Amino acid sequence: MFGVKILAAVFFLASVITGGSSSCKSGKTNSQPNSMDQTDSSMAELKVIAEGSVSQVKTPFVAVVRDGATYAALRAMSPNLPELNPQFFQSSLVIAAFLGERNTGGYSIAITREPNGQIRVAEKAPRKDAIVAQMITSPFKIVSMATNGTRPVQLSFDERFRQTGQLYRISNGSFSISGGFAGRTEQYKVAGKLQVMRLSSLVTIGFAIVSDGTARERALRDIATGLATTEGVALSRLSHGSLVDTPSGDLSANAKFVENRLLIDLTTGVVTVPDGYSGKGTIEAQMVAASAN
Repeated sequence: MFGVKILAAVFFLASVITGGSSSCKSGKTNSQPNSMDQTDSSMAELKVIAEGSVSQVKTPFVAVVRDGATYAALRAMSPNLPELNPQFFQSSLVIAAFLGERNTGGYSIAITREPNGQIRVAEKAPRKDAIVAQMITSPFKIVSMATNGTRPVQLSFDERFRQTGQLYRISNGSFSISGGFAGRTEQYKVAGKLQVMRLSSLVTIGFAIVSDGTARERALRDIATGLATTEGVALSRLSHGSLVDTPSGDLSANAKFVENRLLIDLTTGVVTVPDGYSGKGTIEAQMVAASAN
């Protein structure tokens, strides 16, 4: 059900490689400077850590990885990715993009930051008159981004990546918060959409959620990848956006797919300060049919 094309031209508002080489290339050893390694401050926080033209991942997929266990599962599917120790994810996250199979060389992936702050993931095709290797390729690109806490990730995709996503619209959702010096509580409804990509046991879920009927808008716009088990899909770390007042812990999510519905429980982590806030919520979303995309 994840192969249905979706309508959205932009994935979420929260928050390339050359096709001629089959080897994984590190930014440290690449003799040709990459555009994201230049001094432009808008690109400075995106660091290419691996790229190449051959991967064992044969379908388009994008992962946003914030923990070592999820990255280890991704690396098991694509062993030519670099090894990263769990401590790496204490201060950084990884965006991994796989283009899927292409019939020739010359294809690559661009991961660039747009003026509005979104990170654009797009296919780069060879020129029509380019001389390219006559071989099946499967390009990939991995970038890291330093984090200060758990930052929301803002991604937008081109058609190559959007076509493997599945859109869900929230049919019922609520969120409640409590805490602060006065012990304040608040409960409100949420609306919006979710978008899902799947690669074997890896599931990427994008959130575009807004409050409904509140005096000021509360929102969550973020994307994360987690591991699917018999218990569902666990997303260990998400930004809480403005769903919860600060200070507050990160959000975690547990998702289940039930026929054409997506059910998600959200909860914040432990807050140790006396005036901190906690929050929890539930979301029920309905799959959008292909004809509605």
